[in-house]
Parts: sequence; C-alpha cells; structure tokens
Amino acid sequence: MAYTVCKEEQRKNRKRGQAEKMKYEHITEGRFIDRPNRFIAHVEINGQVETVHVKNTGRCREFLVPGTLKLVFTK
Repeated sequence: MAYTVCKEEQRKNRKRGQAEKMKYEHITEGRFIDRPNRFIAHVEINGQVETVHVKNTGRCREFLVPGTLKLVFTK
C-alpha cells in the first residue's frame, strides 16, 4: 500500500516549512525490461515478467535503463 500523510498533517507541515513525506509499504525489487508506453513498464519480479504502472509519465530515459534493478510497490 502506498500513501501520503493526511491533508491536515500536510497543512501543518506547510505552515512549519517542512517537506511532505511519502511512505511506501510492500516494496519489492525487480529488473526493468522495457517501457512500451508512458503508462506501463515490464519488470521481472522473482523470475516472472509483470506489467506495472509507471507513476511518472515523463521521459525517464536516464532512470529506466533495461537490465537495471528497480524498486516497485504494490497496493
């Protein structure tokens, strides 16, 4: 599950000048294979190829290099 701090906590942090933090659970390591379009990618997880959602729809060419290890999370 992925979540951010609640709205009230976000408001308090902004008033204090603090950065918001994202918290992730259920993180798994996978090997990036390819990105057929800007919304999905193919990642090998535990020897199985999975289709995953790409949260950042930008270019990401410097980050999404075939064969590199990436961290993925499930909801």
